[in-house]
Amino acid sequence: MSRWGWLCLTLIVLIWGVVAPPAQSQLTLLDADPTAPVVVNGRKVLEVKGVGNITAAERAQSINERLQEEVKLSRPTDVDVVVENDGTVLRSKHSDNILVTVTEADLRTPGYPITRQAQDWKNILEPALQRGQGELSPAYLQRALVYSLVALGGAIALHIVLRIFSRRSSRFLNRWFTLPANPLIPWESPIKFFWRLGLLGLKVGLWLFTSIYLTGLFPQIRIWRHTIYTLLTIESITLGDQKYSALSLVILLGLTIGLWFAARLFAQLFRVYILERARVESRLQDIVGILVQYSLLFLGLIVLLQAFGIDVSSLTILASVLGVGIGFGVQNIANNFISGFIITLERPIQAGDFIQIGDLVGIVKQVGARSTEITTLDKVTIIVPNSRFLESEVINWSHGDPISRLRVPVGVAYGSDIARVKVALLEAVKRHPEVLLRPKPEIWFQSFGDSSLNFEIMAWTGD
Repeated sequence: MSRWGWLCLTLIVLIWGVVAPPAQSQLTLLDADPTAPVVVNGRKVLEVKGVGNITAAERAQSINERLQEEVKLSRPTDVDVVVENDGTVLRSKHSDNILVTVTEADLRTPGYPITRQAQDWKNILEPALQRGQGELSPAYLQRALVYSLVALGGAIALHIVLRIFSRRSSRFLNRWFTLPANPLIPWESPIKFFWRLGLLGLKVGLWLFTSIYLTGLFPQIRIWRHTIYTLLTIESITLGDQKYSALSLVILLGLTIGLWFAARLFAQLFRVYILERARVESRLQDIVGILVQYSLLFLGLIVLLQAFGIDVSSLTILASVLGVGIGFGVQNIANNFISGFIITLERPIQAGDFIQIGDLVGIVKQVGARSTEITTLDKVTIIVPNSRFLESEVINWSHGDPISRLRVPVGVAYGSDIARVKVALLEAVKRHPEVLLRPKPEIWFQSFGDSSLNFEIMAWTGD
């Protein structure tokens, strides 16, 4: 992998380490349950629901602020369950602050005693607060620093081992595929590709795990991570009738990019192991491969959008506007692409044909998706847009029957021996390696010119 590739990989790992879901929480793309997490030092301990006009997110934010203030106290926090006129609350013994109010919406199951639910939360919340207070002590921060250095050193060592293993395994695979008795030689390219992909996955997984572990050691970094994660998971973007978070759209974008590469890989495998073995023409292989790739991408994108709950019909207006704008901008390019597709299907010209289009005369070297390469008799390569072959007359001397007759005008001085001129011209023509002896070449007198006698050589050439 190049230096820029490793830099991008490092940035992805660092970003993921910051926005990774907090411990013991689950990431759902379309979470319909209206709950919000209660956290202590970035660790989720409880989940609360909305009450009345207060949403779950607002209620959780208020509780988190009170808990964070409690964590900053120098003394360990003890929590009491207190039944008041306004309801059942969890109160700190030392600061006498109300930490959490337990409501009917928080009950584990309907009919569950509210005091027992409060006691259950006390048993969870009290040790979490004490643990959070312990994580702010200098002794804990020193241990966390030591653990982080050990983890980082271990990750670097494992990365070096994986790198050495990657190089040696690549050399082993190269030697192994040179053996003539190897039955997997036809599968050399995909085996090497998936092997490199697997090794890259191990390296990425190693640094993802390391970054998540390192950011989870320090409470302040863990709080920042949870804050960023909360901002990214707020459903604030409206598409159609539903709202989505920025993180879910980023995941959708990532899956779309992955779908693109998967469709491209499948199209390449389809071309190599089916079309090439069926001895399909190279240009037709390109067209079929592109059609397969974009068809899979289109179908997969529809499935992804439906899985995320995005109504595809809501995007039709946007697609129409973009289609009109893009249509005006790439009209000529699209025309040439469609012309290339028609040329591939009808095959009026092919690679190796000797053609004339307008003033251009030469041999077709390659018919591309947008343009065609022609090599003139002067060995000059000319790129001709494909649409020109459908919009103007094309003379193809090789179409259908590769044998064609060429006419070459020749002028000789007045007073020359006509018989000797014909013999000399015939001998020169017959010695040319590309002139056919059957049908026989002929020499015809055409006219009296101003300063020469005009003859015309008619010779047949082709395969």
